[in-house]
Amino acid sequence: MANEREGSGIPGWLFAAVAILGVVGFFVWISSAAKPAEMVAISEGADTTAEAPAGMTGEVVTLDQIAAGTSSLEGRDLVLQGIEVAAAMGTEAFWVDLPNQQPFLIKMAGDAVMPVQAGDVLDVAGQIRTMSDSVVAAWKASGAISENQEAEALFAQSFLEARTVRPAQQ
Repeated sequence: MANEREGSGIPGWLFAAVAILGVVGFFVWISSAAKPAEMVAISEGADTTAEAPAGMTGEVVTLDQIAAGTSSLEGRDLVLQGIEVAAAMGTEAFWVDLPNQQPFLIKMAGDAVMPVQAGDVLDVAGQIRTMSDSVVAAWKASGAISENQEAEALFAQSFLEARTVRPAQQ
């Protein structure tokens, strides 16, 4: 009786088959009970009905699109309309709050530099760039941010380099 479980009278292969079927059944139940994650699709044309404000060129995008991920937007000419400044950082950068409660950094460049403060509502045009140590070092060297703001700037994984910044058109 080498083929039976000792004292139970059940063949070993039958016990193993029932155990495997139980595990498979459990996985089938788990996969059918799981709710699929909600997916947000961003089309290439994004919002084709929105027009950039006069004097600004680029594809109009929303903060929702930036919150969904910046990799597909990187390097393209973009326009953000009616965004509210959450906090200034130095003399040439500021944070906005994305709908997912994450901060997003905007760095003003060249003629776009203007004083901003929390609560200002702005229209901004520029390109999304990847943050790096060398970018922050250049900002520090130019006086755009202080040495104390270096860690704050490095918190951003990407940022919008704004070539045009102005109060939002009503």
